[in-house]
Amino acid sequence: MKAGVVRAPLSVVRCQRFIVSLLALLLIAVPARADGYKETKKRLGGAVVTLELDRTTLSLSEYILVTVTVEGTAPLEVEPIASLLNARDWNERRLNDPKPEPLPNGRARWQQVVRVEPAGKGEATLKFASVRFRDGSNVKEWVEQSWASVPVTITSVVEDVSLASARPATAIEELPPLPEPWPWLTWTGVALFGLLILAVVAWRLRGRPKSVVMELTPRQWAERELERIAALDLPAEGAVERYHLLLSDVLRHYLERRFQLRAPERTTPEFLDDLRGSSALPPEQQERLAEFLRRCDLAKFARAEFSPEDCREVGEMAKAFVRETDGNERLLGERGALAP
Repeated sequence: MKAGVVRAPLSVVRCQRFIVSLLALLLIAVPARADGYKETKKRLGGAVVTLELDRTTLSLSEYILVTVTVEGTAPLEVEPIASLLNARDWNERRLNDPKPEPLPNGRARWQQVVRVEPAGKGEATLKFASVRFRDGSNVKEWVEQSWASVPVTITSVVEDVSLASARPATAIEELPPLPEPWPWLTWTGVALFGLLILAVVAWRLRGRPKSVVMELTPRQWAERELERIAALDLPAEGAVERYHLLLSDVLRHYLERRFQLRAPERTTPEFLDDLRGSSALPPEQQERLAEFLRRCDLAKFARAEFSPEDCREVGEMAKAFVRETDGNERLLGERGALAP
């Protein structure tokens, strides 16, 4: 060891690392930054689920980036979320098509990023859809994670833009003095207190029945999402584009989960061209699906005007398509048996 250098004993270093890890486990929801929000949930088996907003105060011309992250033991599977935001007066746009990505030490991460924009000013509360997942530590049972409501503030545009209304320049702010380091004895006391809390919680939870979330079939998942979209009543609010976007996303993910078709990754012409060479859907169902997707594209890209009655008709088309395609294996098997 070099002269004049004093090293802390190894036991003290390990104790400090243990205390820092323990304090991290005790955190449940902390702000991501001064104007942001972050909620982290740690589940049994080592899975970590996080909801993060980059800001909670914005003007009408700004937007919020919402990020949902699931990290757990590989293989990781996350149920698609057609609409992350349960609110009618916000515009929502998904910025990526999330897929599980491998991480070191046999872990995997799934992350979805959504951009949400306000339609009016004032105080608002954002409510988010729950996320369902399962990972390598528990491959048979789905875990459902819900979120707390997040209050946000939307301000109006600046009315007075004259130089006279600007705040005067302030002096250079001095940095605050560095805090005094806590003695190791205090850290030890905090760690013991945290261990006591964990022991009490573990004792109270012992013997409680484990909650099991039943796995939804592709049809059950699609019907649940379609009912949730219908309950938002978006056409009555004039959100025709978002309504058709959500319907299209649900059917595309249903086709992927039900028939392993790469619908979410393809444009409508590309997907319909691939579908012609597939036996998953008979020709008459392919025609009805093509009509549905083209109507959704008209609303999304051409900004076509549809009345609330037209929108409800498209929603019923989606529900009928899910019902009639759920038994396609039996239908195709009967047709094959009757073929010469």
